[in-house]
Amino acid sequence: MNVTTYPATQNPEPKAIVIFCFDPRFRVAFFDFIEKELGLKPWEFIPLIVAGGPAPLAHPKEMFHRCRNMIRQIMFTCNHFRTIKRVYIIGHQDCGYYGIVPAATDEKSEERERSDLPVAKDLLRLIVPEGAIVETFYAEFTDPERREISFERIS
Repeated sequence: MNVTTYPATQNPEPKAIVIFCFDPRFRVAFFDFIEKELGLKPWEFIPLIVAGGPAPLAHPKEMFHRCRNMIRQIMFTCNHFRTIKRVYIIGHQDCGYYGIVPAATDEKSEERERSDLPVAKDLLRLIVPEGAIVETFYAEFTDPERREISFERIS
């Protein structure tokens, strides 16, 4: 029997956690952005890929269990890999998960996807190690055919 083997990363020391949605329309752009703009190789970050990306972190009361699970995973990761000094949160346009995110206002889904990023960032600042930097980005289509995506830093 032939067994295919693959290389393992020896003594990984990831620098960051990157939180983003699993939407396959954005997958290639997310990984390209992480490598080209954030400067992280695949072994230098821990991806936290979940439906809605940062949505549960921005709505902890309405999505208590999902938020709690994400927080536990982030805290474990930061404690296990003490080399993590940054957490990146990436939200995106036209996120299907926002169809089930409870709305507190009449704000459109796209506006909520963007405005939730600073809220998620504020929550993460409470749980990441002291001195760790939390940054947020918003990904959106740049053309009517939805073939290209750009990223905007959100404060």
